[in-house]
Amino acid sequence: MGVDREPGNNAKRLRTLAAADRRPTGFSPKPKPAIRFPKKFEQDPKAKTALVATKGMLAEASPFDVIWGIGWKAEDPQAQDPALWRGSNWLGQVLMHVRKDLGIVKRTAEKREAIFASLRSGKADAELFAK
Repeated sequence: MGVDREPGNNAKRLRTLAAADRRPTGFSPKPKPAIRFPKKFEQDPKAKTALVATKGMLAEASPFDVIWGIGWKAEDPQAQDPALWRGSNWLGQVLMHVRKDLGIVKRTAEKREAIFASLRSGKADAELFAK
């Protein structure tokens, strides 16, 4: 199935597939955003700080998006209970993974700096090396 060069033919073909409730060959509804998201937070210190400072579960409260969001507005009572969500909340899940990775990197950098400071002072702290 190649691309038809006639204007309008691809749109007609897609409408036909949609009407038949079929998807084009090779279509995958699963996005692959996890590779790009960390770069955004590495390049924007304010966004990184804001994300790492969050606690608990993150959710995209969008009543219209059941893939990236939870399918409810933030003020809807159902938005408070993940068991009642209509959506997959992929954005929230990805952000929580990125937050975890960024937190690990931050703690590792802080620990490394503490070890170097300890060594520079000549009073190596054995506890820093134990963890």
